[in-house]
Amino acid sequence: MVELSEIRGVKPADESYLLFVGRDDLVKDYPLFRRIAREAYEKLGIKSLALGVVRGDTEFLKHAKVAWEHVISFMKSAHVLVITSRYEGFPTTLLEAWASG
Repeated sequence: MVELSEIRGVKPADESYLLFVGRDDLVKDYPLFRRIAREAYEKLGIKSLALGVVRGDTEFLKHAKVAWEHVISFMKSAHVLVITSRYEGFPTTLLEAWASG
């Protein structure tokens, strides 16, 4: 399911964010992540990045759809990966995050 050799070959991004990775779907609960992102910025000055969700950027939250390698790169440099799903089995995102260290 996750190719460790490919993940090991991806370099960390030059930027660190509070990170959300997921599709724009009710089950992923992007609105909860947005509230967390706002609070992290207001209280800690940490900016956030939502990958897989395309919305307007704000001072505290950027959005992008990127290639898989860039997702791994951001995972490797993230302050923290936030998973706000209302329910999941065992998401690939979690496996990729563990593999990314």
